[in-house]
Amino acid sequence: MTTRLSVVCAGATAMSRIGGFAAPSEPLDAAGAAAAARMRWPRTAASVVMAGPGEAARQTARAIGGDPHVVPALADMDWGAWSGATFATVQAVAPERLMAWMGAPAGGAPGGEDFAAVVARVVPWLDAIAHGERAVIAVTQAMVVRAILTAAIALPPEVALRIDIAPLATASLSFHRGWRWQELRRGGGSGDR
Repeated sequence: MTTRLSVVCAGATAMSRIGGFAAPSEPLDAAGAAAAARMRWPRTAASVVMAGPGEAARQTARAIGGDPHVVPALADMDWGAWSGATFATVQAVAPERLMAWMGAPAGGAPGGEDFAAVVARVVPWLDAIAHGERAVIAVTQAMVVRAILTAAIALPPEVALRIDIAPLATASLSFHRGWRWQELRRGGGSGDR
């Protein structure tokens, strides 16, 4: 038997449309909620839906047809001092730091997590679901989707960080003696960071 994992990027929010560092409490915007509702997920009875604790991830999971189990390991990257700030706001107060982050996002935001920490926290979660022999739908944010790909298939972080993950994009993986990346489908929203 094989475990199938569909990692869905949360739907669009106001911050994802204008560019910035979403706070965990930010909800889907109206268009993001409508796009997530159109995505209704075909699930088997054995499927389980999981979501990060952020509001947009939980709303997306409910919209696509699930009562999600909230999984702390699927939380968005902690943006530290930049949480809830737009790129324009950060540019106005710390242009050099923003440019440094854009050139090397793996280092994280001031006072927040770096990409390696996000990868490290998804590894135990991947290990826990690997042998479940079921279909798992996990809803989270773009940086966590990249971290899951990094952890699951040993994708180099510098490569993972160059993958555009749009709202509602889905990365499909399977586990049989090891994780395999099946496909990445473009989402139904826009405004990824």
